[in-house]
Amino acid sequence: MRNMVIARLLLFLVLVGCTGEKNLFHIEGTVEEINLQEACIYVDGYRLPVKNAETYHVGDDGQ
Repeated sequence: MRNMVIARLLLFLVLVGCTGEKNLFHIEGTVEEINLQEACIYVDGYRLPVKNAETYHVGDDGQ
């Protein structure tokens, strides 16, 4: 019985830990291009999807 409670508690903790904010990261570099149609920006040649592409400006420094 005790093992079952511990197993359920462990499963609960794992599931709670997986529900956090996803795809949140910090980028360092300069915005080179903005594509409003695809809602993405380009930093150092990498395409990065963003939620509010209109808030970025070419030349913005992400440091």
